[in-house]
Amino acid sequence: MLTRETLWARRCVQLLNMLVGEIGCRDVRVFGIEGPGWLLPDFQSRWNDDTLRAELLTVARLLEEEKSVMGASAHLLAVGRLESA
Repeated sequence: MLTRETLWARRCVQLLNMLVGEIGCRDVRVFGIEGPGWLLPDFQSRWNDDTLRAELLTVARLLEEEKSVMGASAHLLAVGRLESA
């Protein structure tokens, strides 16, 4: 089911792709930086535990390009190749 938040997240990814493309970048990939882990009420205690931190990072890596949850990250990173002039 599409929600306003899901639609907004998709639009942000589209806009970021477009903006990075406008400056001449190709093969653009957008990554969610935090993933949804920061939403956990006990995030800090999990982050302080080495095993649980590894699990949080694994989930973040698995979901970093998943468009359906990209909006759960507070920050996005666009990476692309700059075409030479």
